[in-house]
Amino acid sequence: MAMLSALTAPPLFAQVDAKPLNQVRFQTWGEDSLELVGTYYPAPESDLPVVLLLHDRGVPAADLVPLARALGSEGMTVFLPQLRGEGASVVARGRPVTAAGSWTRKQSSLMVRDLAAITHFADRQPTLSGLPWILVAEGESVGVALELLVVDDRFKGAMLLSPSPAGPLDPEHLAAAAPLVLLACDQDEQAVEALRALYGQLPRERRRMELMPCRSRGARMLEWVPGLTTQVVTWALATGGP
Repeated sequence: MAMLSALTAPPLFAQVDAKPLNQVRFQTWGEDSLELVGTYYPAPESDLPVVLLLHDRGVPAADLVPLARALGSEGMTVFLPQLRGEGASVVARGRPVTAAGSWTRKQSSLMVRDLAAITHFADRQPTLSGLPWILVAEGESVGVALELLVVDDRFKGAMLLSPSPAGPLDPEHLAAAAPLVLLACDQDEQAVEALRALYGQLPRERRRMELMPCRSRGARMLEWVPGLTTQVVTWALATGGP
């Protein structure tokens, strides 16, 4: 297991001055006319990464707003969608989308296609053209993230937080080339067990696993190590993604 010091790299973001953030509510449509709703934090034009944040099933996207704001204050553009059947993303073809009791492979694949609507929007923004992307996912959305990493090579790294022990993953979704950091609090036994099981299925190259001295879940654990997210982003970019 890698120690946190192994993630430390030259401070890529040290010269970025914190500025008030713009916050834009966006609405786009998935392939079945799902109204996908979320928040977009556009950053000033820069070479810093674009970050896509994926919240856990049954957890409001608003829980990730502090993380989105922290990344935005470092000069990164951030997309924080409300995933299918969650928050305000609950209407498709004029009918409600029922929140899932768990996310099956089929539902995860549908969410991956939903998220393509966001990246297609980003592709039309001149200030985002050619920038690297980083993916941050928590809980059950880790499965969605792994599939997204395989089908979209714009992502140069990912941070996977408190993975949930959902059903077996498609082997094809364990082959992402992007550098991955898997994190869980050491007092969260369920997440630690799921993290170790997932780590054991992943190729060893460009993978790191961290157990944090805390009892939080998901993005909340990052409060225990200020600056860890930017360390991970720096490491992922330095390591080199697909």
